[in-house]
Amino acid sequence: MGVITIEQFLNYKKIKEVKHLITKNQYYEIYKIIEYYDTNSIKNRLLNITDFILNNVESKWLGRLGVIVRNLKNDAISEYACKIRYGDNWKIKQDEFKDKVKMDKNNFIKKYGIDLGTKKWEQRNKKAVSYGLKPAIERYGEEEGRKRWEKTLNSKIATMAKNKKIRPYRNGRTLPEYQNRYGIELGYKKWYDRNQRQSYRFSLTYYIDKYGEVDGLKFWNEYCVSMVKTTLNSFVDRYGDIEGNIRYDDFISRIKFSQSKEFFIEKYGEFDGDVKYKEFLVAKISLFKDKYSKISQDLFWGIFSKLENDDRLNCYFYELNNEYVFYVWENNMSIISVDFKLGNKIIEFDGDYWHSKDEQKKIDSNRDDFLVKKGYIVKRVKESEYMSNKDFVINNCLNFLKNGTNFKQE
Repeated sequence: MGVITIEQFLNYKKIKEVKHLITKNQYYEIYKIIEYYDTNSIKNRLLNITDFILNNVESKWLGRLGVIVRNLKNDAISEYACKIRYGDNWKIKQDEFKDKVKMDKNNFIKKYGIDLGTKKWEQRNKKAVSYGLKPAIERYGEEEGRKRWEKTLNSKIATMAKNKKIRPYRNGRTLPEYQNRYGIELGYKKWYDRNQRQSYRFSLTYYIDKYGEVDGLKFWNEYCVSMVKTTLNSFVDRYGDIEGNIRYDDFISRIKFSQSKEFFIEKYGEFDGDVKYKEFLVAKISLFKDKYSKISQDLFWGIFSKLENDDRLNCYFYELNNEYVFYVWENNMSIISVDFKLGNKIIEFDGDYWHSKDEQKKIDSNRDDFLVKKGYIVKRVKESEYMSNKDFVINNCLNFLKNGTNFKQE
């Protein structure tokens, strides 16, 4: 990731051609883009920036680029897409695009007649869809098509993994990006100052400073309420007790389904869905890297301190070698990260609150069944038991790791 100057930006070929059209306000927008994005991101957005210049778009370039990247990759012709890309000239550009589009069936029939036009229309559609399992099978046959499509997907996954290692930070607002752009000290200062401004912008102090004591508190409370839309209480407040509970249960069911294997298969087909579901599971594990019990680590360090040297080398828990992860491609069990692993022995730490829930107990039971089938021996330790007698639980765990059994407290 490099840092770009205004001189370098203006020397890009695409920008050079329209440099004479850049207005004062557009220069201000360009400076904001240079400060926000790295060199590679700017290069990827040069066409959009050129469109802003040519169509006299004077404001909100950063926001527009964000919308284009996130939401409009495959949309260049809708009213919303054209307004984002071309500002007040959106209607002219939209009409131009519509005139150029030749994929409408009526245009083919008008040009070639009903029979030939329909045939050419169908042939055109087949050529337009070139990426996917179905086109691969149609082109190369069932066996060879699946083989080639799997090779394409594996290549794509490998490229994505490689790119993440080379360039893991993407949003332009992380500390490493700031330090890479401005140096260690200045980068930290700019990053810290930005975070402080953001914290202030969404704080009660900001609302009071801007609107006064009474209105500030009122607007602040309205803002807080507006940000909480997915809790059971928010559904009940909006729709009443009965309908609110029904809508909330439906919302939770949809969220769970959107993360299930069935959802991916329904959306992408059996083969593509299976591949994308696996990609999703691999990415999902990183979201939970900091979610662990501090009390469990106290127990595991206590066990670790009494292990023999050879066992210490093969021991896994979060604060030592990270949790050991099993990727499960069956029964929607997703990912299993075990709390403590040594050889074929696994110790799971059950927090009193979370693991007392019926739903979680069922999940824990399914996890244990899976691990036992894989040849592992599982022991569960309750938080309350450990807190009431730490030495006993540690020694009990050591006996389990050594002999695969427990002993009772005298």
